[in-house]
Amino acid sequence: MNWKYELEKCYGEGYGDVDAFLYTCKFLNIPSKKDRKMVNLGDVVTDLQIKTVQDISDYGQVYILKSRKEGISTITAAWNFRHLWLIENYEVLLMALDMTSTKYLKSIYQMFHDGIPKELMDEAGYRLSASDYEMKYYRERDDKTVLWSKLRAVTASSDSARGSTPNAIHFSEFAQYRDIDRTLKAAAQAATDDCEMVYETTANGMNQAYDTWYNENNGIHKLFISWTDSPNCRMKRTTVKIPAEIEEIGRELSLDKASLNWAADRFHRRCGSNWAAFSQEYPWKPEVAFVSSGTRFFAPLYFSRPEPFDGHHKIEEYKPGEVYTMGVDAASGSPNGDYSAFVVLKVSDPLNPKIVYTYRQRIETPRFANEIYRVANEYRPLVVPEVNGHGLDLIHRLQELNYPHLYKRPTAFDRNGEATSKAVGWLTTDKRGGGGPRTIMLSRLLSHVRGGEYFGQRLKPLDMSVCERLKSEANTLVYTVSGKVEHDTGCHDDTIMSLAMALMGMDQVHEVEENEVRRRPTSIAEMLLFEQKGKLMEELPEGYWDEDDEYFREPREEDLFPTIDKSLLDLTLSRHT
Repeated sequence: MNWKYELEKCYGEGYGDVDAFLYTCKFLNIPSKKDRKMVNLGDVVTDLQIKTVQDISDYGQVYILKSRKEGISTITAAWNFRHLWLIENYEVLLMALDMTSTKYLKSIYQMFHDGIPKELMDEAGYRLSASDYEMKYYRERDDKTVLWSKLRAVTASSDSARGSTPNAIHFSEFAQYRDIDRTLKAAAQAATDDCEMVYETTANGMNQAYDTWYNENNGIHKLFISWTDSPNCRMKRTTVKIPAEIEEIGRELSLDKASLNWAADRFHRRCGSNWAAFSQEYPWKPEVAFVSSGTRFFAPLYFSRPEPFDGHHKIEEYKPGEVYTMGVDAASGSPNGDYSAFVVLKVSDPLNPKIVYTYRQRIETPRFANEIYRVANEYRPLVVPEVNGHGLDLIHRLQELNYPHLYKRPTAFDRNGEATSKAVGWLTTDKRGGGGPRTIMLSRLLSHVRGGEYFGQRLKPLDMSVCERLKSEANTLVYTVSGKVEHDTGCHDDTIMSLAMALMGMDQVHEVEENEVRRRPTSIAEMLLFEQKGKLMEELPEGYWDEDDEYFREPREEDLFPTIDKSLLDLTLSRHT
């Protein structure tokens, strides 16, 4: 065999040559899926794998979302290995979740090197120096040994990527990284200007990997690889029944009987006839992959691609006679930290509370207190502030502003279990070992969202779809490894926690309710709304609040009149003028 000719064919046009890569595959060996014996990669490469390397060559930055094992990590490694072997001054950075997976992926490169015929390696004139996490090719030049190319394999939690200037980066299973945004940015900042970046992963809930997939302006080409695309996912016949859901997928994607047989076999034999398990293991479109993966708190509830924004969001105007609560979650105001947030609920009907106002912003505590006070003076709610962290400063400022209606938790009890001491605010932490205020709060939130029970009565499901930021945070509220419920990596839960605290405020809303019910209407608009409830102004008993109530402002008539029936307006005006 003419080894010089073979080497030239492998090199081809050099960097990015897909045809030359496919020629090189005849010298790369991989273990077969059936018996693990070594086979030639060129003999088993699939159309799906060829499309993968073609997209990498065409686009440079490719996000590969996998739904099952199709050899994508292997073909990506083969693509990078060819450049590592043949292109001078080429550097590959391989990043994986942990030490075990990092070492394994690096071993694939070692496997490719070991399979190349000795004669071809001698013709290239390279000498390899390798460890568990590094490969370096050296070459003789002018009687000196010089570094030709190198590969570094690091974990996602390591900072060692900063010491590299890679020409190619392979982010393996990046949706599983602990801090996706920080890790990807650190590696990208070290890369060359024309660096190829392959983001390859299975879905892991709706974290930053989800946001990256649906970001149409980040310059990253998206490639979803499903079992519906694979020639390996086919069966001529099956003895199990094809579920109606799989038949629906077949109609949607125009699948043939062999693909449906394979899916039905996996559904019954591998997933225990459990549709949720099948959706997680074998998603057929990106949205299903993200929704069915991870450990989401509100699963199966899912909001499709919300678009959250910061600032004020008024959903419903204040209405006289209604009762409100406000949950408040305070933060430092740091530009890169958590948000300060509050949510106002209409709780006149405790079985059917309504979200009427939300706010979320990175803002300093004094300014945040002013925003709360302004909205609170409009809706007159019971305010339930978080006690932890910056919430203590916020509570102090609200007390300085003389806001009257603040939630008070019991801190001491007598022998009969009656509270003897109270303090303002709600604790959002649990006791050591589990259980406590946070668990109680989240349990109530889940009951309202799902339409559970409240003191033995059936709740109407709480509608979070009225607010984009609530939808976004609901999608990314997850169970951590330790079992704690909080936001996923790189996400936020400040508005959701505010909503949960507002729901807890219903336990003490009686004081606000009494004030609101007993307050004398102060304008024609309020008179109209009052009489719509079946009472006449002249029938008011003694003891109703007068117009000089120091806590409450007069409602704006221009906001309220459009809601009044005109016939009732004429009748009431004639009675009171």
